[in-house]
Amino acid sequence: MHSSGWYGRVLSVAILAALAGGVRPASAEDAAVVITGGADETHHLYKWTVTNHSNKRIVRIEFPQYGADLFETPDTWKQGTIKEMNLVNVGWDHTRPGLCWAEPVPPYTGLAPGASAQFGMRIAGMGAERRAGTVRVVFDDGSQGTIGGVELPHMPERGTPWLALIGAGMFFVIFIIYNERRRRRGAAGTSAQ
Repeated sequence: MHSSGWYGRVLSVAILAALAGGVRPASAEDAAVVITGGADETHHLYKWTVTNHSNKRIVRIEFPQYGADLFETPDTWKQGTIKEMNLVNVGWDHTRPGLCWAEPVPPYTGLAPGASAQFGMRIAGMGAERRAGTVRVVFDDGSQGTIGGVELPHMPERGTPWLALIGAGMFFVIFIIYNERRRRRGAAGTSAQ
């Protein structure tokens, strides 16, 4: 009995330590790169400002996405092809998310320390779910960084748009069956008398 209390305390301390140290939002003071922005009120246009607080240039940035049909970069950046980024078009693979990426076009050498740049994305009419995700950057020395908590368009979870409708429909069908049975029992009871 005494040892189970000890396990409980150790487990509680371990869980609290993992939560405190492992899940921590990035702040401007300790983040090498800060990304602000996200979806507008229509949920179809995303705009982000990327600010480089590191001492290295950013030479690649990757925004995970689902359902985008347009990716916007500064004029000094190039982006992947429609197929590489899995943008919505003829032949679009809707079963997998995409990855919009951008790299500087020479002679531009990337996002300098202390500089900011804007990136944007338009989501096609079928939409996507807005959720926090992770953006990846690559620096000029080859090192990489990840920025969590960025609002991104995600692939809808399977069945999500239909769950409420299906539930309401099933409730309605059960209600009709229940009332019909009551009506028939009431009619059978009055005819027997």
